[in-house]
Amino acid sequence: MIPLWSEEAFVWQMAPRLEQSSAVAEIPKLQRRLHRPALKTLLAGVDSKAARNEALARAYLQHGYTLVEIGREAGLHYATVSRIIKAMEEMS
Repeated sequence: MIPLWSEEAFVWQMAPRLEQSSAVAEIPKLQRRLHRPALKTLLAGVDSKAARNEALARAYLQHGYTLVEIGREAGLHYATVSRIIKAMEEMS
């Protein structure tokens, strides 16, 4: 019998191995970023615009999600996400 894993469980099991190889340039960006938290997790529990904006900026700047991916999950246009992130960077 083959054990069935959820995609998230598989990613968490593989994360230590992926972190070791994240600095190698020959590995495609998509594979290097498999260990990042899910967007749904990053954006969960935000209860104000300020918290949402911080989560959006963190998803883009720290975890490498694209503006389009973030916008789809947040229900915003990618240009709006871009403006929010730019404003967060200017405040820092």
